[in-house]
Amino acid sequence: GYGRGIAAPQVGALHRVVVLRLPSRDYQPWVLVNPELVERSADTMVVWDACLSFLSIFMQVRRHREIVVRHQDLQGAWHEVRAAE
Repeated sequence: GYGRGIAAPQVGALHRVVVLRLPSRDYQPWVLVNPELVERSADTMVVWDACLSFLSIFMQVRRHREIVVRHQDLQGAWHEVRAAE
C-alpha cells in the first residue's frame, strides 16, 4: 500500500493536521494536531510518493526509516509516538 496526501494550503486551510488510517489501528482515523518531528534516524529509505493535485504523477523520495513525532489529540493533550518502517 501507499498513502495519499494533500497540503492544507492546497485547499485553503492554514492548519497543521494529519489524519492517518493505518492497518495497525484497524483503519480508524487517527488525528495528529500540530505535529512536530522531534527525532529522525540517520538511516533512510526510498519510497514512492504522490500528490492528490496530480493523481498520475508518482515520484521516489528519500524518507527517514524511524521518526518520533510530538502531537496533540483532538482534546488538546500532547503525545509522542515513534514510527518505524
